[in-house]
Amino acid sequence: MARHARQEASRGLRTWGDELREETLLGLGEKLFLELTERALAELTKSTRDAHEATVQTWKEFGRKRALHEQRLNPRLADANKETELQELVEAEAQRHADALQTCKEDRERMAASLRAACDHFVGRLTNIAEVSIRLLDLLPLHSHFGALPGDEKVEPPRMSIKRRLRRLNAEEEKVPEAPNPKAAAKGKAEPKAAAAPEEKPSGLPERKWIGLPKYELRALLCGGGWPADPVLMEEETIDEQKVQELTESMSSFRSPVHRSIVDGRLQFYERYKKQFTAEVSRWNAEMSAREAKEEAGEKNWQSMIRQLRGE
Repeated sequence: MARHARQEASRGLRTWGDELREETLLGLGEKLFLELTERALAELTKSTRDAHEATVQTWKEFGRKRALHEQRLNPRLADANKETELQELVEAEAQRHADALQTCKEDRERMAASLRAACDHFVGRLTNIAEVSIRLLDLLPLHSHFGALPGDEKVEPPRMSIKRRLRRLNAEEEKVPEAPNPKAAAKGKAEPKAAAAPEEKPSGLPERKWIGLPKYELRALLCGGGWPADPVLMEEETIDEQKVQELTESMSSFRSPVHRSIVDGRLQFYERYKKQFTAEVSRWNAEMSAREAKEEAGEKNWQSMIRQLRGE
């Protein structure tokens, strides 16, 4: 009775494992990474918006001061008796411009730090979830891990796939045949019969080493183009191309449709995040570049007005 109960429990566990691998877990890749990616993208949007809004009021104040200075710069200051007042105005605008340039620099540093932290965090989480999922999957018992149960002889074994059959045939063809014994051949003796090959036991899944994701590809989008130097990827203002090509650690595991689902899902959602991350980098770079260009254009215009007022 107890033996029968154990057999039925084993049969149920074996069936459950087969169903998980052949049906339930085939869509695991999308389910694992969809929520993670959506949450990471929401965090990316929020962090960049917060970085931008940190100096919104400061820039409004810079604009107010610039307008006030231009308003005070009128023809009456061309009078030699107003030279002191003109000089004070020039110095005030010079200070405002210097503060604005410093704020531009700090804005880029803050935005770059936010973007770099976001992409590093996402790649790390994506890698960790994939690795943990594969490790758990590897612990799931295979059909071949179970001994024969009553009634198994009535079940037709699954047919070997064409790919697997071809791999086995190729492996057999690559085996080097053993050379005949020359002494035995000279004496006319027949070669001893080879021992019968042991009955092949059901094997597990074929081993596979799954390569990692690009580790610094997203960070590299923030190298050059006005962004502050990256301490991880750059040395003396030069980008380390070898570092940029670095991948996350490979995973030694097995090959199966579920393993493939996890690895493909990881890459699919990495690409989805990369697309929006690239758009965020371009968007904020364009906005800050426009602000910097506007500041420089305003400074040139201001200097031109000063020269005209002084008759230079």
